[in-house]
Amino acid sequence: RAIMIEDGTIVIDGSPRDVARKYLESNNRSITKEKPADNPKNRTNNSFVKVSGKTTVNDKRVNMSFSIKPIKDIDDCTIVIGINKNDGQQVYRWSSAEKMESQTINLKSKATYELKLTLDNYFPKDRYSAVFIIISRDRSIEYGTFFELANFEIVSNEPYTSNTHWRLPVESSFTKH
Repeated sequence: RAIMIEDGTIVIDGSPRDVARKYLESNNRSITKEKPADNPKNRTNNSFVKVSGKTTVNDKRVNMSFSIKPIKDIDDCTIVIGINKNDGQQVYRWSSAEKMESQTINLKSKATYELKLTLDNYFPKDRYSAVFIIISRDRSIEYGTFFELANFEIVSNEPYTSNTHWRLPVESSFTKH
């Protein structure tokens, strides 16, 4: 159970996942006038971009693939992927600004892009979901935050437990189609 308090008032009292989602939504610096969807996990597009994701899991790897279709040109942006446990705790974060330092990302509206992440499967037994964020490189504009785009479950991974500290080896690629 978790709560979010703002200016001395309880904003939400509920599951850690719901409270974490509300916190992320309330701290959104979006430049759009759009209100968040009633059910953010079903929202896969806004006035800037349409995003979809899929995941495959085996004993050794977690493969995530995201399709990005800009509706408007988005220049000099950063893509951030967060992987959250079912309780809302973030267990992994990938950022193009950190992993692809020398590459500027300019998304053009007539193109489709694919971001692939391949992670070693060190995840403890649990359910996970990806949060996908596109922001300007200087972090002043948020073009979109999309929840639960690539969900997966680890049903058995005996050597790894929730209290194990680990750093995931990752391979990534970003391509224009």
